[in-house]
Amino acid sequence: MWFLPGSPKQLTRWPVFHDLAHRIAPGQWTVKFGRDVKGLPHQTTGNDCGVFILMYALNFSTDAPLWFTERDIAQIRKWWCIMLMERYQIEGHGQRFSYWTNEAEELLKGALEPVYRVSKKQKTEHEVQFQKSDMCFILELPNCLLSDLLMEVVLQEGDKAYSSLTLVCTTFRDTMSTVSFRRGAHFRWLESVATWSLFSASYKQDFNVMYTIDTCRGCLEPYKNCKPGYVGKGKRGELQGIYSDDQHPGYCSPFCNQIS
Repeated sequence: MWFLPGSPKQLTRWPVFHDLAHRIAPGQWTVKFGRDVKGLPHQTTGNDCGVFILMYALNFSTDAPLWFTERDIAQIRKWWCIMLMERYQIEGHGQRFSYWTNEAEELLKGALEPVYRVSKKQKTEHEVQFQKSDMCFILELPNCLLSDLLMEVVLQEGDKAYSSLTLVCTTFRDTMSTVSFRRGAHFRWLESVATWSLFSASYKQDFNVMYTIDTCRGCLEPYKNCKPGYVGKGKRGELQGIYSDDQHPGYCSPFCNQIS
């Protein structure tokens, strides 16, 4: 038996799932859809299908009751992350064999390669001196030109470019961390999603404004607050919506507002 969320009308990849199941285990299969399982929590809004699938698998494999609801997903996602991070570690000699006694016996018989600890190098053998000619030519550009280039990348990729570009080097980080850079990128984005010359001065005063970085009262994480105003992820030409007011002030999403 294999389980598919949703209904047959929603599945555009039904032949793929059917073929994959028979490749894994040829034979007769019983197909059940999400709507066929009584009491199964369903996703009606948001984009949390991955968390739902994890919880389905956990409950079905342990015969645990389907206790969670869509309103619990934000906290469940945190729980999964904590569980994964707590178990992600490099196992030492004792940790590796404290549970797997059969493997320990194989090691004692000489049939298994033992675990060795490699001492960390405390000091490099020689320092590498980089000449100026070896430096990236981008770092030799004037600050104003470098800022324009980075701003163009942000407009093409959206806000996610901040996290990737600032990790490249300290020059990129220092340039992109300034208020002037963030304002420039935001107002260029606003110019790409609206023709502001067609609006009145009062409209532009209310909506052609800079966003703020606030801390969510629910998850306590910082978030980009564009409300009231034009909401988007900073990618040129892409707009998520226009809001005249903030329906859940102090919260990054309706979900955090509901669970608080």
